[in-house]
Amino acid sequence: MESGDWEEYRRLVLSELERLDKKIDAQSEQMEKLLVAMEKRLGRSIESLNHRQGEMSERVVDLRIRASLWGALAGLLSAIGVALLSR
Repeated sequence: MESGDWEEYRRLVLSELERLDKKIDAQSEQMEKLLVAMEKRLGRSIESLNHRQGEMSERVVDLRIRASLWGALAGLLSAIGVALLSR
């Protein structure tokens, strides 16, 4: 291989390496932007789920209170019925 051919080949290889390096940098930047966007979206989703979980917890407490009251009322009515029947 002649010296001139080698120089031309060397320039070609270096040019290709630089092109690939720029492409990799561009893709890395794009991936970083996507990652940031996904983190924000995930954060919003987690906040929404936490809010819903809080609402569900409040509803469960409300249902437990109602069930306790209805149970107490049913027990009271049963006791009154038994007391009236046993007279």
